Amino acid sequence: MNRQSGRIGLYLVMIVMLVMGYLYLNNQVAVQSGYSLEELEEAVADGRVQSAVIYPNSEVPTGAVTVEIQGEGRKKLYATDVTEVESMLREHEIKTDVEDVARIVSF
Repeated sequence: MNRQSGRIGLYLVMIVMLVMGYLYLNNQVAVQSGYSLEELEEAVADGRVQSAVIYPNSEVPTGAVTVEIQGEGRKKLYATDVTEVESMLREHEIKTDVEDVARIVSF
């Protein structure tokens, strides 16, 4: 009997880990799904954008923007001009963080 209760516990732990893995991957897909500049402009105009983080590329002025949208969660978009996106967000007084440009180190 003791052996069966150990197996049941193992199965429960495995099921919980599978559910947690599914939820994590589901969240990643939602964040990585395509979001366009037009959709961002609409969300800004509606006042649904809560905050944003801009990740510029080394090829200025391109980069990625991750926004927190009320009722939709985090969305990511790629912009050809992050300075334009930054000015639009700051114009509407949205909390915006700009990260440093990621540098590739070569020897």
